[in-house]
Amino acid sequence: MYLLVVLLCLEASSAVLAHVYSDRMSSELNRTMGHLFHQDNGTYSHHPGSRAVDILQRQLQCCGVHNYTDWAEAAASQPVRTGNICAPESCCKETYSACTGDLRQSEQLFQEGCLRKLGYRLQFVMGYLFWCCVVVGCLEMLAAVSNGILMKQRPFQDFRILDSATFS
Repeated sequence: MYLLVVLLCLEASSAVLAHVYSDRMSSELNRTMGHLFHQDNGTYSHHPGSRAVDILQRQLQCCGVHNYTDWAEAAASQPVRTGNICAPESCCKETYSACTGDLRQSEQLFQEGCLRKLGYRLQFVMGYLFWCCVVVGCLEMLAAVSNGILMKQRPFQDFRILDSATFS
């Protein structure tokens, strides 16, 4: 019974934390992704974050933080710009094998930004965690009530054999 109470407290705290942090997550995600994409603007091309950006853009089929034009804004903030303004090749749709990431050929690039897509996925996971905690908590409450009812009706009647002279 004590174990059920401890588990119920853990489930309730997990559900509350999942609900609270799902609201705070969007602003933190916006800040973190902005920083990560800024590091991938060519200045820090060998930074480990650039690989993470490429993986994120390929898996989510997105480009930039808000949309593909974020790469043009990042290139404009660089002190030295030469040639065409390009997005990383991870922004290219798979159907275009000759895509170089040129922003003038926007039909070859994913249009939607990664912030919204990643936000939707994280909201889904946090919602799933919340509802799993609620359902498991309800099942634990049912188990606790059932345990209490069973203990009240016949407490330890099956173990009275241990009080006999046979086990003395």
